[in-house]
Amino acid sequence: HACEGLPVMPSNLYLDRPLELFCRYPKDLDTMVFQVTGRAGTTECDMVFTLEVRKAKSGKEDIRNAWAWQKVYQLISDHTRTQSLATLRELRQVGNTYGLRIPYKEELLSPSLKP
Repeated sequence: HACEGLPVMPSNLYLDRPLELFCRYPKDLDTMVFQVTGRAGTTECDMVFTLEVRKAKSGKEDIRNAWAWQKVYQLISDHTRTQSLATLRELRQVGNTYGLRIPYKEELLSPSLKP
């Protein structure tokens, strides 16, 4: 089963802040396992979490939108590194699918990116 968790590189963790990850997964998935690694000073941290998604409550539109914005941020980061037209196409598609007003509007409307 293909799952996509975002952000790939979450912000720094502090005791007073939760770790927020947004994930898309197939509807028939029962259990999801993910790993979080990091460092606290010189101490290496490695945590594995198991979620029983079949028991999870259905999410609301705000969770869907949060995932979509994380996807947009990831695609912008990917485009900054690669300058890939395919990434810009995917960015346009995510924006259209989720009704988001996203950066790179001029590039997305470029004639070279039309399907």
